[in-house]
Amino acid sequence: MSEAVRANPGAAAVAWHAVPADQVIGQLKTDPGKGLDASEASRRIAQYGPNRLPEGKKRGPLIRFLAQLNNVLVFVLLGAGFVKLMVGL
Repeated sequence: MSEAVRANPGAAAVAWHAVPADQVIGQLKTDPGKGLDASEASRRIAQYGPNRLPEGKKRGPLIRFLAQLNNVLVFVLLGAGFVKLMVGL
């Protein structure tokens, strides 16, 4: 497990959820009681960027509605409805 933990907190191979808390605190060089001071926080933001998820692509309401119909069960129901119309029962 110790091989997965790297000194660089931005490394993608670190399984932070599987590392004990005291080891994470040591790796990230932080204090759990006080947190980071303002200068260290701004330095980390400048180095690693803000803690934000990437923006998802925006889809219009029509595309979102049509995406709801892209399901195998919907196609089966549409096929059954078509057969029902053709048979006339």
